[in-house]
Amino acid sequence: LGNCPPEKNLAVKAAWLMKDLCGTDKGCHIHIVKRVPIGAGMAGGSADAAGTMEALRALWMPEVERKTLVEPSAMLGSDIPGLLYGGAILMEGRGEIVTPIFQPGERVAKGFWLVVAFPRVAISTKKVYENCIPCLTDRSKICDNAINSVREGDVRAACRYIFNGLQDTVFNQYPETKCFYTALGNGGALSQMLSGSGSAVFGLAESKEHALEIQSRLPEGTWSKVVETLPDSV
Repeated sequence: LGNCPPEKNLAVKAAWLMKDLCGTDKGCHIHIVKRVPIGAGMAGGSADAAGTMEALRALWMPEVERKTLVEPSAMLGSDIPGLLYGGAILMEGRGEIVTPIFQPGERVAKGFWLVVAFPRVAISTKKVYENCIPCLTDRSKICDNAINSVREGDVRAACRYIFNGLQDTVFNQYPETKCFYTALGNGGALSQMLSGSGSAVFGLAESKEHALEIQSRLPEGTWSKVVETLPDSV
């Protein structure tokens, strides 16, 4: 679990929650291989918690559907319900209200190709929120059109409507993050945005080939990954 005290690690908290939900006195061994940088705003710790809950559900109570864990998982963190739900979703409220963008059996559009760049600066989400009065997204036109772009698999439409209300605050507090945002644009990204509360930023690309081209133009030594969104599930 690295340098994080066990009692503060989200995976450990998730295991304790699952023990309560399952009514079991069983234990487990958790081994985490970290591939998502810490303090990057990419929900790495939350993904560990969601993965722990799903694994223990399959181990301790496989007869229960995963989606029944979505509501109690909100006690651990606002983005964990969405990660547990899987797929392309709309999250509202504090993150506990989750609505799938694609319904079961519906045709699923292709995903988007992204280039993620990490400035190697760990950012405290708490500090960002303390210095910002965020409107994270706009539930009216911006949000509705962003949802439609995902439903249609239209990356250029998505570029017109992506928005992160924390971005300006993070750029002011951590100028190096804005430098990487600019580097993605200079490299040919269709559009760029801060990932969560930062410090990672991402750029949208037309295709995998385009994403690899953008990545190749980033400054030497940049931590970067070419990834594809999975709108149907994880």
